[in-house]
Amino acid sequence: MNSPVKTLLRRIHQLHQGADPPSATDPMPSLRLSRFDAVSSFLSALMIFLSAMVSMLFLLWWLASGPATQPGMQIERTLTSASPIGFAQDFEPPAAFGGGDNAIESASHLATQPVRHVNRQPGTEQRLYFSWKRTNPFAQFDRQLLAAANIPTAGRNVVRFLPRDLEEILASMEKGFCENNGKSFPGDIAKTTFQSDATENGFAFQVVNQRYRSDPDR
Repeated sequence: MNSPVKTLLRRIHQLHQGADPPSATDPMPSLRLSRFDAVSSFLSALMIFLSAMVSMLFLLWWLASGPATQPGMQIERTLTSASPIGFAQDFEPPAAFGGGDNAIESASHLATQPVRHVNRQPGTEQRLYFSWKRTNPFAQFDRQLLAAANIPTAGRNVVRFLPRDLEEILASMEKGFCENNGKSFPGDIAKTTFQSDATENGFAFQVVNQRYRSDPDR
């Protein structure tokens, strides 16, 4: 039996016998925690606290985020023309956006003195638009028109917006072509190709091809 335990037992026996309390010189066993035990206890408590906080934050984030939503299906629409002059007249004047500037800039009065218009809230623009997929004289001409209105185009998307009435006409044609082929509009459509042709009264669009999600090789 080690010395501290023997000393402690001797004191308990003396107290039961009514003996005088031990003198201050008698050795006392140490009941204090060691430095290692103190640090270990502190780190354990800290880890439990941090784990609880992380769990609470994750739970709050999960509840706030709500259920995930499925992205909407995108339909690719291609516009071609057998009559370039009529094709150019069918759309709004050119516009540019992107390139680090959170704005849509468009031009008007192109035949006289081009005027620059700036939309600082692009989210309010709901019209459909198209852009040139290849470099061609029309794409270069649109950039020249924008430059005349002091609208930069380097590194930006140059587009043409569809007028509302033309957008409704194309949507109706697209829907009719789809349903005539026994497909569901618009979910089954992957791509629609329109073409502008010369007519007796000017120019008109028609659907020349439509590819469906259930027929990827068509």
